[in-house]
Amino acid sequence: MRPADIADRQSLGDFVLKTVPPEYAADPLPRALLAREAAVARHVRHPNLTTVLAAASIDGLPCLLLPYLAGATLAQVLRSNLAPLPVAMACLIARQAAAALAALHDAGWLHGDVVPANLLVAAGGHTTLLDLGLARRMGSDECHSELLRAMTPGYAAPELLASHGRLTPAGDVYSLGLVLFEMLAGRPPFVAASPADLARLHRRQVPPDLRLLRPTVSRELAELVRRMLIKEPLRRPAAGDVVRWLAEIEIAEL
Repeated sequence: MRPADIADRQSLGDFVLKTVPPEYAADPLPRALLAREAAVARHVRHPNLTTVLAAASIDGLPCLLLPYLAGATLAQVLRSNLAPLPVAMACLIARQAAAALAALHDAGWLHGDVVPANLLVAAGGHTTLLDLGLARRMGSDECHSELLRAMTPGYAAPELLASHGRLTPAGDVYSLGLVLFEMLAGRPPFVAASPADLARLHRRQVPPDLRLLRPTVSRELAELVRRMLIKEPLRRPAAGDVVRWLAEIEIAEL
């Protein structure tokens, strides 16, 4: 079980109680993840970032009080759609996620697990980036690739799949680029039979041209996705640049 899956969520009307299931009460990892999420949420506030209202302990178990957010995760949306998402909707979701990442990065934090399951999409399209338990302090020893094995397979940047790699803001941008590609193409850029083969593709294989899979995607949007998925981290755009680029594309799509 992945650490992000350990926390239990119980609805309390307008609120959600996120806690550790009793069977993991003795495990220090889920406790540490909840503590990290509370710390980062106190430090960084943004309309597209998850909010922690309070942290407490109930019957010896740590718990977080979160506002209830109606909607579905992007993973659920993608599973329920038989076709790729409309271009405007994909851009809207990705732009809001990039805005949340820009706020985190400006405050010195890295999200570390930008995946469809961690993006909550409301009926009107408002998107919230969830789960800060794997957030890392930028530039700290926590960012070494050897310590990042909890990241979701298939969404990790290529520099993290090699020894002595480090998580940087560019790694979050790469993960978001994968999510944006999947929304637009209806499939991930890389598919493999094993995690090892998938890691090799992320490290070495150039992603397919998005316009070959979906010709209606504009050249500007395809170029943005291409840049977000460049293998060299220093050549990827910053999250704030992604926000501005997507905003311009959304205007052009109107």
